[in-house]
Amino acid sequence: MLERNSDQFQPANSFNQDRDLYARLNQYMDTVELSLKQGRGWFIFNADRTRAARISTLLLERLAGYRPFVSYFHVPWRDFSLNAYMKEVELSDEERNQAQAANDQHLKKELNIARRVTTDTSWAMLVSDLVIISGLAPKHDHEARRLAQVMEGRFNRQMATVLITPQMPHELAEDFDQLAPETDFWGNLYGRMYKTGFMAL
Repeated sequence: MLERNSDQFQPANSFNQDRDLYARLNQYMDTVELSLKQGRGWFIFNADRTRAARISTLLLERLAGYRPFVSYFHVPWRDFSLNAYMKEVELSDEERNQAQAANDQHLKKELNIARRVTTDTSWAMLVSDLVIISGLAPKHDHEARRLAQVMEGRFNRQMATVLITPQMPHELAEDFDQLAPETDFWGNLYGRMYKTGFMAL
């Protein structure tokens, strides 16, 4: 577990392999308001579920101390994937949905709930000062499309994002090239994150 020391979190002995990263993240959080004004986020690779949970916990615990002056939104990849599926697949054909729900009140109610939840999540990912997406591991083209939309919106607004993935850079590059071969999404994402933020393996 993470231990508090002088208002900072330090890695316990079993997590010494992350000592450097935790020190850098603590420094980032010490001046997070300035970093957010500059749109400086993080791209953290090679973080399996346990490591990603530790990193997310550190960030969320530190961010809680900046409420209400800093808004933030944590999106585990499972939730991001669901949002992507609903927005890019299930709710993408509004005319079809309306026709199917015309005489089915139960379906109409479910679609309205799905629409509201999807919209709320999408809005939070657009306007929050800091968005943390943990467990990033795209397997479907709608996930790649949605991530491209979210990141483009945040880059254009110079808003910081923390991306945490279990994969290495070359593995993510291969996945994105297979899912979106018509675009250079990976090159754009990596290049812009490299220029505007911090990297860690």
